[in-house]
Amino acid sequence: MNRRSKRLNVRVLLVLLATVATASAGVAAVHRFQVRRNAGGLARLARSKQQEGNSQEALGLFARYLAYEPDDAQAQAEFARLLVEFAEKPTATKDERGYAYRVLETAARKNPDDLLLRKQLVEWMIRFGRFGDASQELAALRERIAATPARIDAPASLDLDAIDVMRIRALAGTGRFEEAAAVAAAIIGFDLQAKDFIADVETKTSDSAREASKLLANILTTKLKSPDSALVVLEHLTRANPEDVASWLTLAVWHQGRDNLAKANAAFRTAAAIDPDNPDVLFADLELSISEKRFDVAKQIATRARTLFPDDERAYRGLASVAVQQRDFDTAVNVLREGLAEQPGQPSLLRMLADILLRANRLDEADETIQTFVKLQGDKRPAAGMLQARLLMAKNRWLPAQR
Repeated sequence: MNRRSKRLNVRVLLVLLATVATASAGVAAVHRFQVRRNAGGLARLARSKQQEGNSQEALGLFARYLAYEPDDAQAQAEFARLLVEFAEKPTATKDERGYAYRVLETAARKNPDDLLLRKQLVEWMIRFGRFGDASQELAALRERIAATPARIDAPASLDLDAIDVMRIRALAGTGRFEEAAAVAAAIIGFDLQAKDFIADVETKTSDSAREASKLLANILTTKLKSPDSALVVLEHLTRANPEDVASWLTLAVWHQGRDNLAKANAAFRTAAAIDPDNPDVLFADLELSISEKRFDVAKQIATRARTLFPDDERAYRGLASVAVQQRDFDTAVNVLREGLAEQPGQPSLLRMLADILLRANRLDEADETIQTFVKLQGDKRPAAGMLQARLLMAKNRWLPAQR
């Protein structure tokens, strides 16, 4: 074969290879287009299902869509919010909550301008005990909000006081109680040194101010050992919000915790006069009746509460508490099992049931209940560890219990 023929064959080969490469690229491009078009259909269907109220199906569709389009920040945010909605349910396991948190963290990083999503991430950071990370994120979030021009339609949960309320929780979580108290005091205009309110500071009545007052009173009472200052804060809270049931109930609970039942009763009666049908009023009356050992009255209140508010687990706990006070453990167990049948996985009902079963020495049932609680809440929760230790001690397994 001469040189000219060889050159011709090489040229033909190169042209053929180029044609194949171009065709392959075209096929790949068409495939990518088809995949994106199909994926877009998944996203549209997911949003449609969500609007119809079918969140479970929407969740699956968003997950499939993001497998094709992981960089779609908006869809990531929608997926995260849906996951958090499911993770908030009592039946959600520790692993499911952990997965929701990781997805939420990713979504917040991909949507830095979605301030509500970032705030939700901070709430979950605090829930997971990541107080240092929460403090850093709150500092950045606060700076961003402060630099943003005020808008009439801006969510109230994004005002600076709302962010500072979260800072209080984050600081308290790291044991920085004096700093937490200082932030709370600044919100409501309280002078920690003078133990009184600053005269020329306008009184705030927002949700954030009320929450800051409650947090400050709790820190002053339990951490900084200044109950007199706490009482000043709570009495000011009721004067600033005379028609707010929650403020009066907070004062009532504070007095009740210090065994001042007369003042607790007075604050409670004020709340009841404002809104006698309020569920919090009813359950506060229940707790107060148990504290005063008026068990017949407490049982009547709890029974009425269960009829009026069947979805509120406090009614079942109240009935169980009355039964326990009367040493009727069987009734208490039956009531709590009834509550769990209505609200499967409810943590407070499981915890109380495990406690009563241990006290009644029904260890096999207690073991099963504790396992369910640990599966849902995780074995790192203090309540889980305490229940497991009590079970081991009840079985005379002292060494494992100490560990």
